Amino acid sequence: MHDSAIKNFCVWARRELMSEVERRCALYDISDHPENPKDAQAVGGRVLSSQERKQRSDLLQKAHDEGYDTLVEQAAYTWFNRIMAIRFMEINDRLPSHTRLLSGNDGSFKPQALAEALQVDIEGIDRAHVAQLVQSGDDEETFRYLFLAQCAELASCMPTVFSQVGSSVELLLPDGLLRQGGVIERMVEDIPDEDWLEGVEIVGWMYQYYVSERKDEYFASKRKATREDLAPATQLFTPEWIVRYLTENSLGRLWMLNHPDSALATRMEYYIAPDVDAETDFKRIESPEDITVVDPACGSGHILVYAFDLIAAMYEEEGYSRRDIPRLILEKNLTGLEIDPRAAAMASFALTMKACEYDSRFLRRGVKPRITVLSRIEFDEDERDAIARTMKDQERLDAPFLLEQTDLLDVLAHLDEAGSLFAPTEADLGSVRAVAETVMDEAGMFGMAAAEKAQRALEELEPLARHYDVVAANPPYLSNMNDWLKSWVKKNYPDGKNDLFAAFIYRNLRFANASGQLGFMTPYVWMFISSYEKMRSYLIDRQTIISLVQLEYSGFSGATVPICIFTLQKGASSNYQGGYVRLSDFKGAANQAPKTLEAIQNPDCGWFYRVDQQDFKKIPGLRFGYWASSSQLVSFDSAPTLGKMANLKVGLQTGNNSLFLRLWWEISRNLLKTDACSRAEACFSKCKWFPYNKGGQFRKWYGNLDYIINWENDGEQVRDYPGSVIRNPEYYFQESITWTDITSSGTHFRLRPHGSLYDVKGMSLFAPDTLGLYLLAMCNSTALFSFLKIMSPTLSTQAGEVSQLPAVLEDSRRAIIEELSGSNTSVSKTDWDSLETSWDFAELPLVRLRKPGDTLEQSYESWKANCNDRFYQLKANEEELNRIFAEIYHMEDEVPIEVPLDKVSVHIVFDSDDDVPEELKGSNYVRTKADEVKSLISYAVGCIMGRYSLDKPGLVLANQGDGLSEYLQQVPDPSFAPDADGIIPLTDIEYFHDDATGLFVDFMAAAFGEEHLEENLRFVADALGGTGTPRQVIRAYFRDGFFADHCKTYSVQSAGKRPIYWLFDSGKKGGFRALFYMHRYTPDLLARLRTEYVLPQQDRYRTQIDVIDGAMTTADRREAADLRKRRKKLADQLAETVAYEEKVHHLSDQMIEIDLDDGVKHNYALFQDVLAKIK
Repeated sequence: MHDSAIKNFCVWARRELMSEVERRCALYDISDHPENPKDAQAVGGRVLSSQERKQRSDLLQKAHDEGYDTLVEQAAYTWFNRIMAIRFMEINDRLPSHTRLLSGNDGSFKPQALAEALQVDIEGIDRAHVAQLVQSGDDEETFRYLFLAQCAELASCMPTVFSQVGSSVELLLPDGLLRQGGVIERMVEDIPDEDWLEGVEIVGWMYQYYVSERKDEYFASKRKATREDLAPATQLFTPEWIVRYLTENSLGRLWMLNHPDSALATRMEYYIAPDVDAETDFKRIESPEDITVVDPACGSGHILVYAFDLIAAMYEEEGYSRRDIPRLILEKNLTGLEIDPRAAAMASFALTMKACEYDSRFLRRGVKPRITVLSRIEFDEDERDAIARTMKDQERLDAPFLLEQTDLLDVLAHLDEAGSLFAPTEADLGSVRAVAETVMDEAGMFGMAAAEKAQRALEELEPLARHYDVVAANPPYLSNMNDWLKSWVKKNYPDGKNDLFAAFIYRNLRFANASGQLGFMTPYVWMFISSYEKMRSYLIDRQTIISLVQLEYSGFSGATVPICIFTLQKGASSNYQGGYVRLSDFKGAANQAPKTLEAIQNPDCGWFYRVDQQDFKKIPGLRFGYWASSSQLVSFDSAPTLGKMANLKVGLQTGNNSLFLRLWWEISRNLLKTDACSRAEACFSKCKWFPYNKGGQFRKWYGNLDYIINWENDGEQVRDYPGSVIRNPEYYFQESITWTDITSSGTHFRLRPHGSLYDVKGMSLFAPDTLGLYLLAMCNSTALFSFLKIMSPTLSTQAGEVSQLPAVLEDSRRAIIEELSGSNTSVSKTDWDSLETSWDFAELPLVRLRKPGDTLEQSYESWKANCNDRFYQLKANEEELNRIFAEIYHMEDEVPIEVPLDKVSVHIVFDSDDDVPEELKGSNYVRTKADEVKSLISYAVGCIMGRYSLDKPGLVLANQGDGLSEYLQQVPDPSFAPDADGIIPLTDIEYFHDDATGLFVDFMAAAFGEEHLEENLRFVADALGGTGTPRQVIRAYFRDGFFADHCKTYSVQSAGKRPIYWLFDSGKKGGFRALFYMHRYTPDLLARLRTEYVLPQQDRYRTQIDVIDGAMTTADRREAADLRKRRKKLADQLAETVAYEEKVHHLSDQMIEIDLDDGVKHNYALFQDVLAKIK
């Protein structure tokens, strides 16, 4: 199936049809506030027919009751639905006339019905009128008539898809049905015929794609789901292989249990046969006619359609006539329930088309699929009065009086939200039935209206009150419910209140008969997270898990959450060994079906498991760790938990991270204390900012020290802020082991030295002093990670889950474990501190490792060897620890010992990207020669700005307003002096003595000596790449590459980019660019920038233009062309710089003060008119 073509068409068609419907509305003055009265005889000078007047009146009432936007949306979909249905039918030769309506026999957009208009056999057409239309030569009007006639004919057999002749929506049928580029033409041309021939599945996909924009808009809004949002927000078409799995292991299983020798098993590829030779505890079925199947959230009917095929095979096996089978299935076997009438119409259509495959004359037999739309039913005041007047008649029927059933009336008014979650009692049905049977006799329109509503309610409630042998569904997934729905679900499904899918698990079990079979597709969070523990207990103790397939995290592209599919048998069966398939190692949707089939066909594959669900009771929280080995179950059952060896705590919530958190380099260093040992010491320090543990990227052992928090006066401002939550303050500033809450790279543990507070996303383990290194090593071992994947296989790892891990303390190997753990922590800290984004950064390694007389290349080679030795040392240490803990937990053959290269979390250096092995492609810990050279340039800029010095380790100028005098106080006799004003021009040629390129050359001479200066510059240029001399390459990098790299370096994924060197930028022409260091900002900086740099640059441009003008007088043709090109560039740069100077002037007059505590985002925005955008 051509998914992209279908999706693109459906998304476009929705917009197009809505636009065309709005045009028709405008033509007939249909809106929220029409200019013409409801009963107008004419609109816009056009006299309306009696039918048009009635249609317009009905549409205006609908717009008033439901809203104009809803009217447009519904009308657009109605026509999409009908065009799609007719297209499917004509391609599959299901139209009663056997004449194509939308295309020609050759597949072109030349409707056969139009060409054969005088002969086409469509029931009910006026042939004389058709002849007149044909004679007039108006193809558009002829086709419109035939199209509506075809809809009218199909309305008799499919009324939910094609409404009766004269319905109001016909007034909104778009004009120009035959136009090129219209909806019909594009449907014919864009979607290949073969896609329509693959079965009715295309209908479901087209509906999902049609509503996809509505669904995306809802999720982007983050609002609670209104009743209008529910249908598109929860629409998720079930892929065919999942439909087959669910249906074969519920409906198919029921048949096989009753007919163990049935040939049906040969066509059920996804059927997981029982692990025992003969099951005795199952529902007895005498005939296919006895089987009842329901999909309580049927959507467009995919599950019911496949159930139809399976039941048809059962009938054929039992010798029934093929012609009778469709009628029997639709009358006796299948029921669908749905809150979305559009999806329900598609389900009805799909089942009808399926029936036509078995009986070519089915459309004429008058049989309708049992698809019930659950709709809102409210009785107004007059209708309630009518009901009240017949109270005595109703009491004689021995049923509760409806008006006294407040809960029932409430849910009826919200039945389009509660849907099939509502389980009516016999008393509920009785009270509604009493109204339907008695109020009709009450004279007057209100009595009739009340009785009609009661009858409709009865028709919708009766299938909800029945029980079924098979319940199969892909129920809606929704946690962000509106207030009514949330309250109602909480009251009726207290253990399934977190999400609609969980409530449906309970509800579907109520739908099922004793020993009934059930199939579900749901998010798999219920298998593991603590909020579903009661539901797990209920399933383990009171139901039987027949089978389960856990898809890989991204295994179903249509869902926003990871998915599992599973089947149950209602009621507990002792010692049953369920079949489980684990697909977590097979990434991507394309792998899920084939790997499931492989597991079913070859249970020894390694990802198929037979498990007694009672074993889950050995796992903390009753988690469904079906792949747990016997060794793991023993450890879970007998070993002490990590929570008994250490305290695991969740951190604080500030209530406003933007206000209280910064990255450490944004603020004045003298206001930051990184090593406080207690709250008292922090208060005594009088500092404002302190390290804040907030998780971070994948990194083991040490690192991710970047966030800081305003904890001045023991967090006074945070404590007083509404919405803040202060947790476990007695642990603040203590050394801890921490991990990142949400990560796709696997949970990783790090040592966090004393001095930090910690966030709710940076949970921490506080170990006794004697156990810290041991527990850190244990947590980072593959043995413990294997337990953690059982406790928390989702992306989130909570403190409670970590605390329940089995922790074995083995004294005999403790010394070697702690030695390796300490070594790993030291190696990781050295790596972290080698980058200037560490607050313990002292000196660039390329400078530090240089020996007298060495070239830059020799320093680089030394540093590369240093990094790579560290990388492989950490890898070897981790593998030794993996081996040790595998032995401790008796899991030597169960967990990997080798550490993959991409899981070693210190840096490794390669000369180029081409040298990086495939396993390390994309790793954040791979650096190249170019990266190291860019770090050298960044460090050089730091020395030029005075942030660093070649003569003093660590930071020099790092406090607000620092300047040259403060630098000289710390470094009185520098070997390389910083720039006097901290403004560094970036130019394409050397206009300024102190431009970035010139200062960098001076730095290289000071740092690496004059002897190899040119060779070293060439090394830099070669690493950067580019053309020209080394100085030209370096100059080009400063102008076009440095700032982007700097923003990337000074960034943290969750916080964004927070550069400390800011770029003055006049615009795309590059008229003026200069760097400055934000810590050296003073209010007069812009005035100095303007007078000492911007205005002189303008003069230089003018001078160069004058020189070019002079040279033009003697230039030959080729020279003149080059000069004109150069002059235009200079003129553009001059014009840009003149405009830029005005902006700088405007800001300089304001003498803007900044406070570094406000952070880069706030302060950068103050100057956004003269600074480059941070990208």
